Amino acid sequence: MGKDIRHFTPFVRVAADSVHPVPWIIKEHIAKEYEILYVKEGELSVVADSRSYRGLPGDLFLFRPGQSYSIRSVSKQAIRRLYLQFGLERGTGAHEDPSPLPLDSLPIGIQLREPAMFEQKLLDIIHERDQQMLYYEIRTVGMVIELLACLMRERHWQRLPYVHINREVLLKVQQYLYLRADCHVTLDELSCEFCFSKFYLNRMFRDAFQVSPMQYHQQIRLEKAKQVIQLTNRPLTQIAEQFGYPNVHAFSRSFKKKQGVPPSFYRTGNT
Repeated sequence: MGKDIRHFTPFVRVAADSVHPVPWIIKEHIAKEYEILYVKEGELSVVADSRSYRGLPGDLFLFRPGQSYSIRSVSKQAIRRLYLQFGLERGTGAHEDPSPLPLDSLPIGIQLREPAMFEQKLLDIIHERDQQMLYYEIRTVGMVIELLACLMRERHWQRLPYVHINREVLLKVQQYLYLRADCHVTLDELSCEFCFSKFYLNRMFRDAFQVSPMQYHQQIRLEKAKQVIQLTNRPLTQIAEQFGYPNVHAFSRSFKKKQGVPPSFYRTGNT
C-alpha cells in the first residue's frame, strides 16, 4: 500500500503555455521534480525509460523526479504545450516511508478521455500564476490538487474497461443518489431506473467509486444530516425522519458508526 497523498502539499515551480517553432528538440533531460506536459498543438515523439511515445493534441505526459526523457517534434506544425513543474512537500502527518505515492503509479503517457477538461484546468493554473493576485499561491495549491485528483480518477477508470465504457451512466447513478439523500433508495430501484441488473450495477459502481451504491447513499445522507444538525436547532427526531430513518435510534446508530461520534456532538457549542 502506497503513501497517503493527503499528507503532501504541491508547490508549483513553473507553469507555462508556450509555442515552439519546429524543429523543436529537448535532448536527454532528467526531471528534478514532477513535470506535466500537455500537447495542445503539433505532434511529438517522446522517449522515456527506453520506451517511445507519440504525443498528439490532447495527450498528456507525466514525468517523475529522477526520470530521464527526451522530446522532438515530428510534424511541420509549431508545437504548443502546456507545462507544469511541481514538487510535493511533506506535511507534519507524513512519516518517512519508502513506498511510492499513488501519483507514481500513473503511466508516463496518458490518452485523456476528456482532454478539454484537463486543458482548461492547466490553463487556469497557468493564468493564476501569471496574474499573481493576492493569495495566488494558496489558490494554486487547491487547483493542482484538483488536477491530480482528476488525473488519478481518470486513470483508475481507464484500467477497468467495463467501467470506462459505462462511465456516463455511473456518474448519473451517483447524481441520482446524491439528489435523493432524503429518500429511501433501493438497489432494485436503481436497476429499474438505469436498465442494468442490480448485481452488475452494484459491481460497476463499487469498482468505479470504491463503495457500493447503498454505501454511497448512506454516506451522503449522513453528511447532509450532519450539516442540518450543525446549522439548525431542529430536533434529532425530525432530522432522522427527514433523511429516511425509521426512528432516531437507528439514525444515531448509523451516524455514530460512520462519524465516530453521536449526532449531538455536532450541535453548536460542541464543535
